[in-house]
Amino acid sequence: MQNLKISLITTSYNSETTISDTLSSVLFQSYSNIEYIIVDGGSSDETISIIKEYEPLFNGRLKWISEKDDGIYDAMNKGIQMASGDIVGILNSDDFFTSDNVLAAIIAEFDRYSLDAVYGDVHFVRSNNLHKSIRYYSSRIFKPKLMRLGFMPAHPSFYCWKDCFLKYGFYKIDYSICADFELLLRFIYVHKIVTKYIPMDMVTMRVGGVSTNGLKSHIKILREHLRAFKENGIRTNLFLLAIRYFYNTDAWALPGDKALELLVYLEQQGVRQIYCVPPVKVENEGNAFSFLKDAFQYLQQQYSGNISLRLSARYRLDEGFPALLEKGDLLTIGGGKELLVDVSPLQQPEGLSEMIHAICRSGYIPVLMQPERSLYWGTEDYLHLRESGCRLMLNLYSLFGYNGDGALNYSRMLLRKEWYTYLCWGREDTKVMRYGESFSIEDDDDLAMKLQEIERNSRLLWSATENG
Repeated sequence: MQNLKISLITTSYNSETTISDTLSSVLFQSYSNIEYIIVDGGSSDETISIIKEYEPLFNGRLKWISEKDDGIYDAMNKGIQMASGDIVGILNSDDFFTSDNVLAAIIAEFDRYSLDAVYGDVHFVRSNNLHKSIRYYSSRIFKPKLMRLGFMPAHPSFYCWKDCFLKYGFYKIDYSICADFELLLRFIYVHKIVTKYIPMDMVTMRVGGVSTNGLKSHIKILREHLRAFKENGIRTNLFLLAIRYFYNTDAWALPGDKALELLVYLEQQGVRQIYCVPPVKVENEGNAFSFLKDAFQYLQQQYSGNISLRLSARYRLDEGFPALLEKGDLLTIGGGKELLVDVSPLQQPEGLSEMIHAICRSGYIPVLMQPERSLYWGTEDYLHLRESGCRLMLNLYSLFGYNGDGALNYSRMLLRKEWYTYLCWGREDTKVMRYGESFSIEDDDDLAMKLQEIERNSRLLWSATENG
């Protein structure tokens, strides 16, 4: 399969401030057997002039049109239909290749393996500082089954045979923001095309695009994800899809207006109880007891809906925790004796056993969140934690490989041993969680039954706690 031709498609509209970076990054790619197609939506700024300046530099490899279209996905479809190459990829007009060997690496994988598609990583920057990464999006953990939870490989890094579009269809232009998710869901999950991950930072993306800007876009993404699942006959979990859109920062809550907007939306989806679990650790000393209480009270005053809001906290067992325990101002789960705690997944804290025993001596019951992610532990360590008085809380993402193969294996081992007491949704720094949501694992009935048993017991425990 030597000399495969790549058709690279860029859609643009009034992109004069960014498209030069895009064009340059394509021009300097080391792999030369490409055709570059630009589909412009009828720009009124200098975009077309810039394209014309670059056109002779491509020596006939650049084709472009400029005409009104029905949105970005319509423009992408036009480009694919124009493509004469074997492999098709998309590069937006405000993005650019991170290095000059991206296309060469992609072709090397198609030459080496019998594949339908490849994908890699991307990172995000701000327009005023293109050299400082503010977020890295890795596709390393992606597995097709994770699409049921709303995950997808980085679309700007996705390259596939043009035949895939001819067989399985193009982008649906009646989606406003998530036709890329729907297409990948259709290709990867429904039709099970053969894909391979390339461990490479492929594309640099400016923040502020349609799919990366603001809470309203997150809610729109959620709605279109749900539509994509329905149209493709795929069951998923509504709450899980919703909760993953809480911001992943060490600020314990969203700004007031955004928090209220999201609460209203979650209520519409049937959510009736939310536990706010801000992280308390050395790195964010501002999350003191009094501040969290005041901030939570303010949120309650502003919110007039029917969701029951409860305040707890997630305490990192680090060098600052003993002082907090001694002071005694701790926010427990449901106002009872259970204290949600976690540890660094990378390094076991010094004096962990002593801290756990101190928690128990103080009358609390430590609930250790997502212990399966701490890969420095083995089976004997988990047994010791249980014998020390810890209850274990499973992060459901671990069961699907989101937290790596180690966490996947340990989570399934602990579940089979029935050592988990609670379940939680969300990644390690998700700030709002709901406990006791049922879930099913399609390929393992035994694990599914054990999850359901934990879920039933969790509901009883919460009921008993709340009643008295």
